[in-house]
Amino acid sequence: MEQAFKIMVIEDDISLRDSMLQLLNKYGYTGAAAEDFRNIEQEVERVRPDMLLLDINLPYFDGFYFVRLIRKKWKLPIIIISARNTSGDQILGMELGADDYLLKPFRPEILLTKVKVLLRRVYGELSKDSEALLTRGGLTLNETSFKAEYKNKSVLLTRNEFKILKRLIEARGVVVKREVLFTDLWDEREFVDENTLSVNVTRVKSKLEELGLENVIKTRRGFGYILELSE
Repeated sequence: MEQAFKIMVIEDDISLRDSMLQLLNKYGYTGAAAEDFRNIEQEVERVRPDMLLLDINLPYFDGFYFVRLIRKKWKLPIIIISARNTSGDQILGMELGADDYLLKPFRPEILLTKVKVLLRRVYGELSKDSEALLTRGGLTLNETSFKAEYKNKSVLLTRNEFKILKRLIEARGVVVKREVLFTDLWDEREFVDENTLSVNVTRVKSKLEELGLENVIKTRRGFGYILELSE
């Protein structure tokens, strides 16, 4: 492995935590564990990880709280690992800014695949930051800062939100198939729930509404999405 990515495990089950750290270290990553569950934000600041593996059922505060807190300061990828298997919990995690969701119990190879794919997506092609700006209909997408800007307002996008909006802007009024967006966001389609893409698109719509752009992303049911903005 060319780079020893540091992956922080936030898990209060000591046995599971240690097995995850052992697995990560075995495959060339640098595993680090959270020690103070009262102050996860300070723990992330201390460790400075490249990725978080975050449990939901934690002492003091649940993982959803920490996803929201972390997203206010950092863009690092987050995989939620939880025994909560309801679609509501998975959707909430993604809406708050998590990049993926893995159910317990899980096979080690699935965890490793998700970690590998997400790291490649975040620190591979998107780490080649450029100053390029994509613009359409007054909406500007900054490929360096991951910000969308419109009429002196700006919002920060997550990795997946950025990729979706970038693809829609580049399509210039043409419908983008769901399959194309799946390929953009995830290499391993079999590990991704069908509803996950819809959740991510909904998050992009919400960010655009914050800028004053309402209902500009239209759904073509059973086919894909289109960004309707005049040039």
